[in-house]
Amino acid sequence: MGNLIKRIVRCLSIITISLNLFTSPVILAQEGFIRLSQGEASRLVGDVTIPYIRALQAGDVKALQGLIAGKLAITIGKLLSDNQEYPNFLREKFGKIDLLDTKFTLGKKVAEGFVVMGNEQASGNLLVEMSRANNGSLINLELSLEKNKSGNWKVVDQKIKM
Repeated sequence: MGNLIKRIVRCLSIITISLNLFTSPVILAQEGFIRLSQGEASRLVGDVTIPYIRALQAGDVKALQGLIAGKLAITIGKLLSDNQEYPNFLREKFGKIDLLDTKFTLGKKVAEGFVVMGNEQASGNLLVEMSRANNGSLINLELSLEKNKSGNWKVVDQKIKM
């Protein structure tokens, strides 16, 4: 009786593994989850990520407003439009940081971690490593980015880890 149960379990395991091998790609393809190409990842980094960081460093309100959407636009949108001291705050906080990641390494992180969903939409999180110029302490800026139906990438959330 014990051998029969072991054989049944073994057969069910083999069937399950076989079904997963054959159905997983189909399920993924149906849901539209595919990795970003290296070219699109490089464009995202060059057109959104690096300009976003440079805008933070410069306190460039207009650039930031054009690069954000979603939760982040709700969170800091009013500060950007109404608080005249906010650009100074951004320059003070981000102005003297050095980006440790290169455009290539950021593009590689994006290509490996971002997924395209149905309807031309895509999303992912990107960890950007920086250091303070004055003391070398590390800052990690985690950016959540999304591509909307129009094909535009926007920063929708950020978390700063010091």
